[in-house]
Amino acid sequence: MTNGIWRKYPNLLCEQQRPPPSTYIERNDGKLKLILNADDFGYSSYVNHAIADSFEQHLCSNTTLMVNMPSADEAVELAYDKGFANKVGLHINLTEGKPLTDSIRRLKLFCDENGSFNGSFNDNTFSRLFLDLETIRIIRAEIDAQLERYTKYHLPLLHLDSHQYTHTNLPVFLAMKPLMKKYNIRSVRIARNINKKESIHNKVYKFLYNIYLSRYSPYVTNYFASMDEYLLLNNEIKDNENVTLEIVLHPIYKDNAIWDGEIELNKKIVMINPKHQFISYADIIL
Repeated sequence: MTNGIWRKYPNLLCEQQRPPPSTYIERNDGKLKLILNADDFGYSSYVNHAIADSFEQHLCSNTTLMVNMPSADEAVELAYDKGFANKVGLHINLTEGKPLTDSIRRLKLFCDENGSFNGSFNDNTFSRLFLDLETIRIIRAEIDAQLERYTKYHLPLLHLDSHQYTHTNLPVFLAMKPLMKKYNIRSVRIARNINKKESIHNKVYKFLYNIYLSRYSPYVTNYFASMDEYLLLNNEIKDNENVTLEIVLHPIYKDNAIWDGEIELNKKIVMINPKHQFISYADIIL
């Protein structure tokens, strides 16, 4: 399927082609830059169409693709057809669907008896901090396979993040770090850092993680938050031309409308500070 997609769009992207400036600059008098990233592209057909329509309605400005999910090919087709293929990154997935490598299927911490991801890793505090070197090697092989599949779609590999934020766990980051150099990945999502309700331990860990990440990822945002967290802090965020903030979205169709969580997405978007400018990761990297 990936080769078929590329034959259909042979000249859309090339390695040296710079994506055009973001079309989401209707708020172009702003200084603070917002990346509205729609997670889970490829998760299902419902999610794919909600994200594609979110681009058309200026409800998001970036998305990241789950290459191991059954609707990934459809997602890529939509990205090319709708003209936002240069605003796609990789959404590493170690918690849902089928893995791409055999070794990780034999790890009960990651997969069930049917060989599907079971999400157990993310529920275990100890494993989120400490894993043996062999397990890290197996994780690296799975992430490598997902990166390799992503490259076969001939999408720009500028940015990556992960499903349920698994890449912010130390063992996963250690598995991922050599691959960032191998694939010349220039941007990785930081850990959430404007949640006032988190424990001091989580805040310290994320602060240190973000410092560590910035040593290996040339381009990172200053802040990362949910839309609800951003709206709560809207009046406290100062307009600054050197500040970028990523907002995570999970668009899905409900009752013929696009929702994010428990509220229609367009009702959240209209509450964004009109001085804040929408951009994609390509806009800050290229």
